[in-house]
Amino acid sequence: MTRSRWSAARPDPSSQGTGEGFAELQQAGDELDLRRTLTGLQELMVLSMLMFDRHHVESVMRVFASSVRAVTGCELVEVRRRRGNTWISWQGPGSALPEPEPVTKPIVEPDGSHWRCTTAIAAFSGTPGRLVLRSATRPDAAQLFVIERLGHLLGAALMDAELHERDRRRAHELDQLNNQLARTIASLQQR
Repeated sequence: MTRSRWSAARPDPSSQGTGEGFAELQQAGDELDLRRTLTGLQELMVLSMLMFDRHHVESVMRVFASSVRAVTGCELVEVRRRRGNTWISWQGPGSALPEPEPVTKPIVEPDGSHWRCTTAIAAFSGTPGRLVLRSATRPDAAQLFVIERLGHLLGAALMDAELHERDRRRAHELDQLNNQLARTIASLQQR
């Protein structure tokens, strides 16, 4: 199994003392954090482009589910959001969660031997949805930043896909009405 870039441990400067090399070790740790954050943001940007390129909700979810681990270092547990007046859920492996409570910032909680991270998914209006991920290690600040942004981008991509689906339905309905109108006009002209 390959190790996620998120699980790379940062050197602990407190265990190294304050002697010669301490500043270099601190700087190396800071550079590692910066590289991890930038890599996470690049992957987040690529995933968001892939999601916005899809015009069906199920296509967005398939792209998201197949990429979430690479972007966040976490496995997908659940995506739960409102569609119309009902809650819908796309469940990852092993999901059995209670009804959603509104979240605005990522919440990290122990989950057996893992950590569960819940964040908001953007919504048109009303209660936002939730994205639930699980990780073997506690997500750090950079990881939580990426997870929170991912929730916003997922919500926006799903709203965009819903608008495309609605536009296709309306275009189909208009085509049917135009065909019916054309038949009515042709019938009237034959009289």
